[in-house]
Amino acid sequence: MIKGTANLEENQPIDSNAKFRIASITKLFTAVIVMQLVDEEKLNLESTIDDFLDYEGIAFADQITVKDLLQHTSGLRKESSLSYLKAYTSDQLIEKYATRKAAKPGQKHYYNNLDYILLGRIIEVSTGKSFEENLESRILQPLKMKNTGLITDQELPEGVVPDFKVKAGQRKESLNIHIENFWAAGSMFSTTSDLLSFVEALKTGKLISQENMKSMFTSSPSLGYAALGCWTFNSPFIDNKPRVMERRGGILGSTSAIMTHLDGPETLIILSNTNEFDPDTFGVQDNLKEYLFKRVFE
Repeated sequence: MIKGTANLEENQPIDSNAKFRIASITKLFTAVIVMQLVDEEKLNLESTIDDFLDYEGIAFADQITVKDLLQHTSGLRKESSLSYLKAYTSDQLIEKYATRKAAKPGQKHYYNNLDYILLGRIIEVSTGKSFEENLESRILQPLKMKNTGLITDQELPEGVVPDFKVKAGQRKESLNIHIENFWAAGSMFSTTSDLLSFVEALKTGKLISQENMKSMFTSSPSLGYAALGCWTFNSPFIDNKPRVMERRGGILGSTSAIMTHLDGPETLIILSNTNEFDPDTFGVQDNLKEYLFKRVFE
């Protein structure tokens, strides 16, 4: 079911091929590429930052593992909200923000974008190819995801739905940020059709091995059910408590969520160009995505 408007002024409807910025759903793609490299024995989950990258000043770089980065237990602190008001390369962001005071890795869940920017660089170093080349050759081309890609400059690609924010009941244009700075952590765009192809390929073993799928989808309740690049849990609101994988994203007015039954065909994908949809809800069955996902099973 596709509903909504791509452009309010022109009353332009959306369809399954409407392109939206998917924000941190990008991290799920990055995590899949990492797990592919684990399958290929080019790295392993216990590899450290120091095994691949040479940045001065990153605390515990010899202890922070690939798994820590995937699960946000690196101890690295969240980058500044000002870090997207000007253009930065991935190296500049890492050198500017990953060298700040950090907690000991492996202890707590600290959500940030730096973990996945570091993973993007590890992917590049371990393959000798750019992150975008890996994304294209490993996922987008094999799955024929023609309406999905990486935003690499401040201008949105043609056909990407513009977003906006609603504040005090009034529509406000989103800030003119450098979305490309989010890179391997959050600068992709996609469609509901393409994302459905991706999710189905992922959970049926077409992208990574069964062994690494199990590792990827194993979550820790003590970390808020964080798995590797996603969250997994047994839904408390649906009969038989199905095993669910969830991935959320939100940057300004671009908000998105994927929920899928890991042992069945049911999948919910929500892409929105307004902050009035909150993807970061859990635990209340009347919240939009929990309510809609339950309806998928009916």
